[in-house]
Amino acid sequence: MDPATFSSIVLRVAVSIAQRWGPGGGADETQSAHSQSGMEGTTCRWRCRRQEVQGITMSMLGGLLKCGVPLCQLPGSLLRAARSISTGMGHRVRMHSIPELKKVDRWTEKRSMFGVYDNIGILGDFKAHPKDLMVGPSWLKAFQGNELQRLIRKRKLVGERMMTQDRLNLDKRIRYLYRHFNRVGKYR
Repeated sequence: MDPATFSSIVLRVAVSIAQRWGPGGGADETQSAHSQSGMEGTTCRWRCRRQEVQGITMSMLGGLLKCGVPLCQLPGSLLRAARSISTGMGHRVRMHSIPELKKVDRWTEKRSMFGVYDNIGILGDFKAHPKDLMVGPSWLKAFQGNELQRLIRKRKLVGERMMTQDRLNLDKRIRYLYRHFNRVGKYR
C-alpha cells in the first residue's frame, strides 16, 4: 500500500467520523430529540459523551496518521499486526546471530565401519555381499527398522522355537510398543 492510498483512506475515516459526531450528526439528533421531549438534564450527558467519543476518535486518527508512513513502507506489516491481534500470537522472535553448529561424533560405530567391506567386492569380484559376512542371528542380519518391526520379525521367524517365558516377554513387549507407537509416533 503506497502512502497516497493510505492517506486517502485515513481522510475518508476522518470525514465519516466528523459527519457522525460533528454538528448535525447522530449525537446532536439524539440531543435535540431529548431536549424537545422535555428532558433538559440529559443534554449535558450527551454533550459530554460526544466530546469523549470525539477525543477517542481523534486520538485513534492521530495514531493512524503517526504509524501510517511506516506501515505503508513495510509490505505485509498490516497483515502481521492483524494476525498477532486476532490469533493471540506474540511478537516474532528475530535471530540476531547464526546458531552454533551441532557437535556430531564422527567416529560412531556405524560411521567408523563405513566402507570396511568394500575390499571384499573389489578383490572378490563382487560375489559376496557384506551382509553375508555379518555375525548375528539370521533374522537380524541386514535388517533396518525400529524395535517393534524387529520384534515382530523375530516372533515370525523363531517364535515357535522360543522358550515359553521368553515368548511371553516378547509378546508383552510387542503389545506395549503397539500401544506406544499408536499414541506417539510419526506414522499414527
